[in-house]
Amino acid sequence: MAEPVLVEESTPIRLAVKLEELAKTLGEDAKHHDYMVVLLIVVMAEAGFFIARSGSADADAGYGKKRALVIPSDWKMPDTGNYSLKFQLQPLPDRECKLLAIPCGDTLVVNLVLPYPSRKVFSRALQTVKYVNIYSSDLAGRYLNLKEFSVVFKNNMTTPARCEMLSVAGIPNASLPGLPAEIKLRIIRMMDAYSLTRLAQTSREFHELVMQPIIWKRLLLRDFPQNSCPERNYYETYRDFHETTVASTPSFMDEWWPDLEVPADFPRGRSIPRCWPVHRY
Repeated sequence: MAEPVLVEESTPIRLAVKLEELAKTLGEDAKHHDYMVVLLIVVMAEAGFFIARSGSADADAGYGKKRALVIPSDWKMPDTGNYSLKFQLQPLPDRECKLLAIPCGDTLVVNLVLPYPSRKVFSRALQTVKYVNIYSSDLAGRYLNLKEFSVVFKNNMTTPARCEMLSVAGIPNASLPGLPAEIKLRIIRMMDAYSLTRLAQTSREFHELVMQPIIWKRLLLRDFPQNSCPERNYYETYRDFHETTVASTPSFMDEWWPDLEVPADFPRGRSIPRCWPVHRY
């Protein structure tokens, strides 16, 4: 079974890859609200909001780091126990919004404050115990009702916040680059390998989305289920299987002109690049 990519695809025995990786960084003394905030960080990232990086590094040098899912060292205020995190929407790296989470017993009051000139605030009271079971010995069992949480939080918080920020900045949202990252991933997972390699060359954002190992692992399981999926570069493995299949498939030349001598290097199908495609822009 393929690994879940989005939070809403998590199962009782397997968490989404990014959520599992980030939750493992919590210490043994982590509280249930800590796990809840980790969940918020991952869901925010699926909507295109990433932890803001301090400093004035140029966009090219800091692009990959800005997308990294990390828990900031100053995420929790020592005097109040409140959580404060700054996020950047991917198309607007120069504008930061603030997520303030205030624990009230087993309830976590979450406020998403948008930057100037909007200054809008989106708020939601979350019952942490409904989504987090701190007493489970299994990491996957510590999260509950993730599909419900993902849908509710995105519909009420990240989606309206994203639309508001893009509208204020004058960026059209009715386009493929303007869609949330989760929608782009769904579209990408329905495409064939050749189209993916072409899409990866259109922009840096699509290059990073397309070239995630989990995407090519899913393609391997979908297109070559009879073959094992070794722990190696999934893109190269897919390319090797694809070339073997294409080489053994008769071309239209063989069908229509069986007596014609066709060169061995005659293209029999659309090939997959031998190296990971590099974006052009």
